[in-house]
Amino acid sequence: MSAPFWLHIDTLRMLQRRNIMRYFPLFYDLNHKPVLVVGGGEVACRKVESLLKAGL
Repeated sequence: MSAPFWLHIDTLRMLQRRNIMRYFPLFYDLNHKPVLVVGGGEVACRKVESLLKAGL
């Protein structure tokens, strides 16, 4: 397992003020983990398809 990635709080505040980082990309090993897809319609279908392609 990889070591956690931490950003210094001042860096996070600067990014927040500049509105540079609106979303935080997160990569997590979901192998053997329960998964809940929230939403519906085409967006939910795409999410489920992506999870299935990842082997879940």
